[in-house]
Amino acid sequence: MDSDIFAGIPAFTVRDELYIHELQPGITAHFTSTHEEQEIPTVWTHQYGKGRVCYAVPGHLTAAIKNKIYQKVLRKGLSWVCES
Repeated sequence: MDSDIFAGIPAFTVRDELYIHELQPGITAHFTSTHEEQEIPTVWTHQYGKGRVCYAVPGHLTAAIKNKIYQKVLRKGLSWVCES
C-alpha cells in the first residue's frame, strides 16, 4: 500500500456528521477525528483483492465538501482508487 497517498495534505477541521463503524483489520487510517476521547478513522484506505477502497466520512454537510483541503483529500483518494 502506498503510504504517501495523502502526502502534503495538512491536518484540517470540518464540522460534519460522524459515522462510527466497526472496522475490519487491514485498513490504513490517514485522517482521524476525536469522539469521546477516542480516535476514529475518518479517511481510510484498504486493498481488497485486486481492488482498492478509499472511504471518507465527511460530506454530509455542504461546508465539508466546500473545504479546499478536503477536496484535495477526495481527489487524491479517487486517483489512488483508479490507479491500476
